[in-house]
Amino acid sequence: MRPNNILLTHDFEPLVGDFGLARLQADGNSGVETRIIGTFGYLAPEYAQTGQISEKADVYSFGVVLVELVTGRKAVDIYRPKGEQCLTEWVLRMLEGDTLIMRSKSWN
Repeated sequence: MRPNNILLTHDFEPLVGDFGLARLQADGNSGVETRIIGTFGYLAPEYAQTGQISEKADVYSFGVVLVELVTGRKAVDIYRPKGEQCLTEWVLRMLEGDTLIMRSKSWN
């Protein structure tokens, strides 16, 4: 999931589109093994490491989208200084240092 996959209805209700990784699963099967497919910056680390896709990977991706909204930053930005290019790594460092990461209304 990434921002392009979240659509809004005329009443501003969110809809998720583009189910490129969707697979029909047997009842009770919570994960599917697959080759790694997705957009860098939105992939859950456990999915990237194991190839096991689950609902948790979607939750992670949606979390990245929310952090993009809060910070005003892209998931991956190669034009930022080293150490700030990957949003999730930058946020973890900010949280460890107890640093405010919300975007101010006065920023352009």
